Amino acid sequence: MIILNNQYIQQLNFRTLIIELPVPQRLQQFKHHFAPSVNYLKKKDVAAYLNVSYNYLIANW
Repeated sequence: MIILNNQYIQQLNFRTLIIELPVPQRLQQFKHHFAPSVNYLKKKDVAAYLNVSYNYLIANW
């Protein structure tokens, strides 16, 4: 339970840090952090996670 809680807190902290970055850097950091699984994620979910529009994400992916 403690390990899962720690992982959850780390992911929340990562998202908080990534949201504070300029949008182009958000995309870079997201791709780097989630490199092993980025191909399996839906673009609309990635856009929501990064708080950017879907059209912007597709244009700059």
